[in-house]
Amino acid sequence: MTLGQHKGHIFALEWNRKGSYILIAGVDKTTIIWESQTGRISQKFALHIAPILDANWQSLTGFASCLTDINTHVCELGRLTPVKTFQGHEEEVNAIKWDPDGWVLASCSGDQTQKVWDTHHDNCVHDLKGHTKEINTIQWNPTVPGIAFPSAPLCITSAGFDLTVSV
Repeated sequence: MTLGQHKGHIFALEWNRKGSYILIAGVDKTTIIWESQTGRISQKFALHIAPILDANWQSLTGFASCLTDINTHVCELGRLTPVKTFQGHEEEVNAIKWDPDGWVLASCSGDQTQKVWDTHHDNCVHDLKGHTKEINTIQWNPTVPGIAFPSAPLCITSAGFDLTVSV
């Protein structure tokens, strides 16, 4: 099966946790959700005014996407408009990640900051600084049973063009 509807480079590709949908997004400003078993489009989101740099599933049907225009949208299958939009970075948002429980969303940017967004109160609860150049990727630590340090507190790590990783 080949999934091909985009008209530009693809920057985001991610399966939902159940494996029922594949999310693909990119430079053409669209996010397409594909049914993994049939290869049919479930929904095409053309909400963005700028290229999409990353996307991350929150739940089986909800996801966030970040753009070069400093916005991060939270979307849900079946809805035509974003559930919410977070703004606060001063430059493009390069990557986003939901925490393991899907309660908070972390973002990183060319403005050398990481932000942690509370999706229930729709605000930034942490504005983390420390990198000296653009941050291009972030990752939450695992918090599931069976890991090496199951009682470790939730934390976010980031890596940037300053050649460092911040924990």
